[in-house]
Amino acid sequence: MIYELIGLIVCIIVIFCVVYIKIWELKQIDIAEKQIENMERIDSTIAQQDYQLLSLAGGLSQFEVNKIYPTLKKSGAWHFCTIKVNNRRIYFKKYDGMKGYFDIKRGKVDTVSLNHIVVMRNGELLMGPCEDKDKYNI
Repeated sequence: MIYELIGLIVCIIVIFCVVYIKIWELKQIDIAEKQIENMERIDSTIAQQDYQLLSLAGGLSQFEVNKIYPTLKKSGAWHFCTIKVNNRRIYFKKYDGMKGYFDIKRGKVDTVSLNHIVVMRNGELLMGPCEDKDKYNI
């Protein structure tokens, strides 16, 4: 009799713990989904601002911007504060204070340099960044 009662209490406690854990997991999933939606909204706002800057200051068409922007973002060159074009190079300053430039050849991003470190060549991310001694003209 007493063992049956102890077994019943243990089963109730286990069921309560399983239900509590499932409710907690669902709550955490909801929180994560809201954070992801917020990050996506912020990213799209930043992308719109970058598209405008690249179209106006960079002298690039909307088609070219649509083509190169994912590559720029992959290299870390995004969230621009200012952009300046000089000798087929587009120099930029980011909101986080980083400076750099990128080259466009044949409609694709060729070289990307951030704070005097080349992070991309021929449209491919470098495994080991190289030092860049070019002067930034911003």
